Amino acid sequence: MGDRIMSASKARFTKSDMNRASDESACDESASEQTLTAVLERLDDGLHDQQTSVGDVLSAFQDRGFGALVTIIGLIAAAPIVGAIPGMSSFTGTLLVLVAVQFLFGRSHPWAPKFLTDRNISTDKLATAVKKVRPYTQWADRYIQSRYSFIVRGVVQKRIIALAIIVLALTMIPLAIVPWGVQPPATAIVLFGIALIGRDGVFGALGYALLGTTFYLIYIYRDVLTSAVNTASQILQ
Repeated sequence: MGDRIMSASKARFTKSDMNRASDESACDESASEQTLTAVLERLDDGLHDQQTSVGDVLSAFQDRGFGALVTIIGLIAAAPIVGAIPGMSSFTGTLLVLVAVQFLFGRSHPWAPKFLTDRNISTDKLATAVKKVRPYTQWADRYIQSRYSFIVRGVVQKRIIALAIIVLALTMIPLAIVPWGVQPPATAIVLFGIALIGRDGVFGALGYALLGTTFYLIYIYRDVLTSAVNTASQILQ
């Protein structure tokens, strides 16, 4: 009788251990998907043709959430080799606004009009940018951890971040005329994306700090930006 009880107990214990191991394995797999490098690799894996469309990028990240999507678009904007392409800052800024607005209103999968999804990016340039950015994402992954999550967790906090990303994306358009002017807002967007991916409030705080830096940059170059707007208005007239 005692042997049967011990055998049954052992069987239950073994089954419990297997279930726990399975759960831990699932958690580890989930955790590995929450790294910035994993997000970058997801993009790199999809680079096959000579041209990569924005629709391809959106499709690749549909199931990874808002944080992954804004991170990858922000990286494209921040990478000099891609972001320096004429019109790229305005294009990525518009796309970020579109994605962030939809997230703000609770849409789970982003939608973009055909004229944006059909826009192509050179796969070679994108692959080169991924290669150059990868060491930085690997460095960042060593420091990403769930901490001060109250900054990034919760509906209100996420909507505030979405609003911040909209503002930052809009500033990318005029700041494109300032040397390296796109880097602060684009980097801030990447930091917010990392914060959402890793539930890391430190990166969220850094994103807010760069949001302030972006406003300061606009203040410094306000005369240049005003002049550029006036010139553009005259040309359009």
